Amino acid sequence: MTCYQIVIMATIHKRKHSQYLYCSFRVPVVDPVTGEKQLKQILRCTKKTDRKEAEKAARAIEEAVLAEYGADEGKSRKTLEILREATEHAARGTLTESLARRLLEEIYEAANGEKLEWFSTRSWFAEWLERKKRSVKGSTFSLYRLSCDTFVEWLGEKADMRIEQVKPQEVRRWRDELHDEGRAAKTCNQYFKSVSSAFMAAVKDGVLLKSPCDGIDLLPLDDSTTRQPFTVEEIAKLREVASPDWSLAIAIGFYTGLRLRDIANLKWSDVDLQKRVMIVEPLKQARKKAAKKKLLIPIHDLLLDGFAEHPVTTGEPDSPVFPSLAKKQSGGNGGLSFQFSDIMDSANVDPVVLREPEEGMKGRKVTAKGFHSLRHSFVSELANNEVSPELRQEIAGHSDSASHQIYTHLDQERLRGVIDKLPRI
Repeated sequence: MTCYQIVIMATIHKRKHSQYLYCSFRVPVVDPVTGEKQLKQILRCTKKTDRKEAEKAARAIEEAVLAEYGADEGKSRKTLEILREATEHAARGTLTESLARRLLEEIYEAANGEKLEWFSTRSWFAEWLERKKRSVKGSTFSLYRLSCDTFVEWLGEKADMRIEQVKPQEVRRWRDELHDEGRAAKTCNQYFKSVSSAFMAAVKDGVLLKSPCDGIDLLPLDDSTTRQPFTVEEIAKLREVASPDWSLAIAIGFYTGLRLRDIANLKWSDVDLQKRVMIVEPLKQARKKAAKKKLLIPIHDLLLDGFAEHPVTTGEPDSPVFPSLAKKQSGGNGGLSFQFSDIMDSANVDPVVLREPEEGMKGRKVTAKGFHSLRHSFVSELANNEVSPELRQEIAGHSDSASHQIYTHLDQERLRGVIDKLPRI
């Protein structure tokens, strides 16, 4: 039996010892035992010898058999019509990608009674960001939104096309162009990982079969910045030109190693001057941890005097220690890091510029010194005073060892003795 050509749902065959052409097709039937739907193969003689006439007869035979099996009503008949249209376009060479997608949507609607939902890259990112707004902290959400917005802007008109049309080479080119524009490899990797998370969520939701980010390696961190510590003299100069809020914040950075936003958001209820301790819940902790860990940090004598003299704006225990710094972002123009850079300029403290953005390129000036350098100064001074590496990591709350451990299990007098070794600034 020889197959001539598929021009409709039925295929046309010529059988030996017969002058007529036959048609073959399948119809949906229900198994009387299991109740499951199956496809049954049907073979019928068209009683025609001309192929075109056989095709026409085959169509009538197919419809008659479908009617016989009760498949000519409703969605089965509609699905058959759509498949026939697709087959005819394929035979003529006119089945374009957009037409194939439209026909697939029509088949889905005929079979399920509802339209097939699809997303553009822009609409899916908006959907994903809306979900993430309720499940991640503010700083993480800001990174997600910036990364997605940057990719959507780069895609241009294609951002409003189907999300499955995004190709891996486009994601890689976007990431590489960010780097070529002057952004650090670490920043580009953060953008890429954020966008990758959005695409992976689409895979988990069945919106995509595969993420276009799969198989793309991260950029090597050859251009990452190593922070340098401030000298004690530089820290003193910074405090001299700073506002009262910033002056005490800088001192806290040096005597505790806390990060900028943890200091900026300190509340008076976090400070116990009688016991000479600060109780701080660092912002930089894994969100999924069941219980956030708090640091119990001894207060250096200089900080004790600084807190005692610092103005209290209200009598509320949860009022901020630093009203001018509280709840502000660390990055961006006017952010806390930007303000600290101005203080460094005013104090004539060299930021040690490692890289200036080239003309017409994006990215920021990269320096070896910033507020985080106070944390390095803190650890360096502990090392200079022969404090053991293990104890330095414990005090600084470094994540590579004894991450954010609660200090209550250490002897507070011993800790205070370590902190008191630090010089006055």
